[in-house]
Amino acid sequence: MKKLCAAILGFGVALPASAWAYSRDFTLVNHTGYTISQFYFSYPSYDRWVPSRIPIVPPEERVTIHFDNDGPCDLQFRLTTQEGNTADFMRPFNFCALRTLTIYYNNETRVFTANSSD
Repeated sequence: MKKLCAAILGFGVALPASAWAYSRDFTLVNHTGYTISQFYFSYPSYDRWVPSRIPIVPPEERVTIHFDNDGPCDLQFRLTTQEGNTADFMRPFNFCALRTLTIYYNNETRVFTANSSD
């Protein structure tokens, strides 16, 4: 699989220093069968989605995401596909602890799911 690198810019939000962590970089793996065209981040109680600058991620490809600043560990995310699907993951993932985030799609239930590993 081809490995791509991307940077997420501008996701610095004013939070207490204790809520911030070090590296939140991770690898996004697309096992959905769809092309991921956009990836957004938010955190609990923040009322908007912040777009990332990842390249398009075709099915069965992966991309390494690099955050350009410190920020909160627990993040929610949203993805959209070129085919018009949107999935919101409202249960926060600890991006300071995970190293790989794999996204799946179940054709029978029509539900996107995500698994993380450290």
